[in-house]
Amino acid sequence: MKIKLMEIPSLLLSGLLFISICLPIMVWGEEAKHPVGRYAIPAVPCDPGSDFKEVYLIRNWNQLPHKNQEESVERCLEINKLLGKDKWKYSSRFPIMSCLAFGAAAVADWWTLEMGLPLEEYRNFYNGNIESGCNPRAIEAEYLRRSHKHPLEYILVPVDPIQKTLIPYNPLGYAKILAENGVDKTPDPLFPAIVYDQKSRASSMDGKWAKIIHLNKGKDITNLLKQALHHFGALYVQLDFSPYTTLFPGGHSVAIIGYGVPKDNPGETFFILHDSYGNHPKEYEPTEEGGPSYRYLSAKYMDTVIAFPHNLIVTAIPEETGLRINFLNSGKKAVPIRNLRLTNTDYERTFADDNTTSVFIPQNVCEQSSVNGTLEGYVEADYYSLENGSGQTFKVVIPSIR
Repeated sequence: MKIKLMEIPSLLLSGLLFISICLPIMVWGEEAKHPVGRYAIPAVPCDPGSDFKEVYLIRNWNQLPHKNQEESVERCLEINKLLGKDKWKYSSRFPIMSCLAFGAAAVADWWTLEMGLPLEEYRNFYNGNIESGCNPRAIEAEYLRRSHKHPLEYILVPVDPIQKTLIPYNPLGYAKILAENGVDKTPDPLFPAIVYDQKSRASSMDGKWAKIIHLNKGKDITNLLKQALHHFGALYVQLDFSPYTTLFPGGHSVAIIGYGVPKDNPGETFFILHDSYGNHPKEYEPTEEGGPSYRYLSAKYMDTVIAFPHNLIVTAIPEETGLRINFLNSGKKAVPIRNLRLTNTDYERTFADDNTTSVFIPQNVCEQSSVNGTLEGYVEADYYSLENGSGQTFKVVIPSIR
């Protein structure tokens, strides 16, 4: 086989990526001596609701559907039969290398729940099971489609041990796909007759994404991540658990849903991972069919952390003696607020509960604060911060008081 001169840089880069990513994973897996290589990371299975003496969990964390990136023997045989050749090879040690797609899909699911939108069912492309929410294969197909025109932005590395294809590797590329509504439909790269509808996924996102940290390389970002969970909700994370310094992180990708101090490990705050190996309790012994649904991990292993800022919609409805201000998200679902401040007046209120989604403003306050018939203010609400972590300003036209 002849190699063109222009292909050499690409081949060298692929080789470098393989050494930087795959070798540390394999070595670390051997050192950990875990029965299944895919679970050889320093994360502890847990029950988020009972294993922590101090814990913060984002809203609707326990409604988030569970997905499984494990392939099955039956699905591999089915794929090969449809292709008419033995392309997929089942592995009892490694799963499908699509954790970035599964982590991104989990974050999209959380925002779908937050918007009050339904979670649709789909058939898991890798094992044939019926799951709900954002289909990881759909966003992976879009990543692969974009990689043809933008290979440096949508990076691919060698090589998935089951599918024998290149692996999508850049979480920033997945973040862009989640946040942007670039296309309506994407054909499957293996079976083009299967077309994925991208509209339902995009309906829960507000077109923005933000890097909380990128290429962390072991720094303590505990406080930064705690703040980010309050500001933005579910976080999309690429881990780097290799004990070696490498050019690219070698690890797993998940959604973070909270943090806490474990009862059996007091003194340190850990972050709670919503994993992609099925719906199983912490006692479930990891096998080639899956593992515990939740695990906790130190912040030092978080290499890249991405958030998806969302907007607040503020509306005003006149009442007999004043104005009622309502706070909604883009799904028209009421959003609880923590703090409200009006301009041109000393009016400010703080709310300790999670039930305040509207506030009554007396007529005299409206008159003091209004400018040219509009009411301006500043509001803070969990998960609805600007990219810098601050609350949002608003301006509403004051309708006639009844």
